[in-house]
Amino acid sequence: MKNHTNAYSAWTDSDEGLEFFHHVEWCTPTREIDVRVRKNRFGDVQVFNGVYDENGQVLMEEFFADSELKTIDSAMAWGKSRTRSVAGIPHD
Repeated sequence: MKNHTNAYSAWTDSDEGLEFFHHVEWCTPTREIDVRVRKNRFGDVQVFNGVYDENGQVLMEEFFADSELKTIDSAMAWGKSRTRSVAGIPHD
């Protein structure tokens, strides 16, 4: 079970019930990334990024309520790149 920060709470409390796109990946045996992207009811692209160790401890969590990225695809690509970098994994 993961421990979470206020960034995760902000993601879950913000516009509950919106459809989102989700990417979870174990980059190494000790590093998991979690990227979630959605558009809110105003059309803002929102991003949640998380990096965790093998015990579910948070290494990084952040929530961008208005990421300034224009598409879901670009936000997901940015989130994957950012979390992999924090996790110490080379970019695609």
